[in-house]
Amino acid sequence: MAEVGQNTITDCEVLLITIRNKYNFFSNAAKRVADYLLSYCEEAVFLNISQIAERASVSEGTITKFARTVGFSGFQELKIAMARSNSLYREKIEYYGDIPLESNVESICKSVFHQNIESISDTLKIIDTNAINQAGEKIIKARKVDVYGMGTSSVAANYARLRFYRIGIISNVYSDPHMAIISSSLLKKEDVAIGVSNSGQSKDVVEALRIARANKATTICITNCDNSPIVKESDIVLFTASKDSQVLNESLCARVAEITLLDALYATIISKKKETLIHNLEITSKAIKSLRIYGK
Repeated sequence: MAEVGQNTITDCEVLLITIRNKYNFFSNAAKRVADYLLSYCEEAVFLNISQIAERASVSEGTITKFARTVGFSGFQELKIAMARSNSLYREKIEYYGDIPLESNVESICKSVFHQNIESISDTLKIIDTNAINQAGEKIIKARKVDVYGMGTSSVAANYARLRFYRIGIISNVYSDPHMAIISSSLLKKEDVAIGVSNSGQSKDVVEALRIARANKATTICITNCDNSPIVKESDIVLFTASKDSQVLNESLCARVAEITLLDALYATIISKKKETLIHNLEITSKAIKSLRIYGK
């Protein structure tokens, strides 16, 4: 059976998510197979291995290797999963296609909202609850938690720090490469380092986690991409599932998936030490409420 993170794929929907998450790390030949399957899944169900190989301009061996790369024993098991995902795939193409920039504002808004909803739904399908639990345990016991995120990933990184701070967990966020390296070099065994990178390839975030790990700190990453450099430097991996927009050459819904995942982690942490952490939350909520104009 195929796997994403540590979850066994029992739902055919996860097949499409798996292909997307691994796409950037496929060979050129494997990408041709992925492109064909994602574009013509409905047709591929009725073809044999040689016919798919011909349409994707690859060898039959590449098809077999591709099937194993995404976690199946071979082509036949992959084909069964494709058949099960057929109706789902048609629905995704109809409602979750790329952003129609040439269309009207209503269509653009619907597409963006549907993609954000899909990213949350897909992330829930592949979420590793054991990893969430382990991350929560480490964060509760940590002397401090440093969070790293560059560029647009700094949005989720800052959100994580805000959440942790609200319940009294000492946390800092670093979106400057030099400050991130300084921070990680001072971490110790009792600390936690969290790296946020949708692509898993942010050099500065990966390097910060590498240094933190060398110092025996627990490293946690939040990423969309399996087999990426950040995964190799992380003790605990939290996967999201969002797809890139080919039109805009970026993932608009990655932050939504990351923030939702962080909320799940936040709630898990509170559940482990309810009395103390809810008390801290009440204190900080009261302090914030005093800043409101009407005070109520």
